[in-house]
Amino acid sequence: MLFSGCQCSKPAAHKHSTAHTSQKILDNFANAFTWQSEFDNDKSIFWIKVQLRDGFHAYAPGEEIGKPVGIEILDFNGWRMNGEAILPIGKTTSLGELGNSQVLENNFGVGAKVIGGKGNLQGIFKMQLCSNTSCDRPREYPFDFVIPDLKSN
Repeated sequence: MLFSGCQCSKPAAHKHSTAHTSQKILDNFANAFTWQSEFDNDKSIFWIKVQLRDGFHAYAPGEEIGKPVGIEILDFNGWRMNGEAILPIGKTTSLGELGNSQVLENNFGVGAKVIGGKGNLQGIFKMQLCSNTSCDRPREYPFDFVIPDLKSN
């Protein structure tokens, strides 16, 4: 379902990665973003790196109207998050009488420091996309990432 009426304004070393392209959601949001999964062995941080096409935005923490980006690590192969998710800081945009919005444009990352596992890391990346004229519903994008064997120093 497409939500209309979005009153949004115009818009390391030892890393391993896998690239993904957004699914066709609706004609207006087809290919609106690409994302890449990366794991930083040195810091044990799993990253989702997002690149939005011009004219699209997502929401940052602190957003009260749209659904902010997020990440969830599933209980699989012993992996779990170590602390809170690492979330991007948005740009404050005025929505007039509706107040302010915290938007993310262009490129941003969502991360999770992880511990305790071995092998594949599974989880869900969460994001709501909007254009300058409408918003899609919040979506979940599952991932299954192969973590290389971690070498101890």
